[in-house]
Amino acid sequence: MVSLKFDNTESVDGLPEDVSIYSENAGKLVRQVSIKSAFDQKQIKGNVLPINVGDLPRGTYYMHVKPNKKNKKETDKIRLVLN
Repeated sequence: MVSLKFDNTESVDGLPEDVSIYSENAGKLVRQVSIKSAFDQKQIKGNVLPINVGDLPRGTYYMHVKPNKKNKKETDKIRLVLN
């Protein structure tokens, strides 16, 4: 599991738009989570969103956290190593 912790989960407006995970070798999208859907389905517990990566092979991945349209931030890119 990979867990994302957010500062404020009272409203979907302050949350990122989506989270995408890409494989390092192929640059291929292997997982995408819509934050709005996760929020609506109450998958965010407290202020933490768990993302299941147990079915992904060992290796290096890049997680892109895309801000919502109201936020002027750039996409955060985080390197993940699954072993």
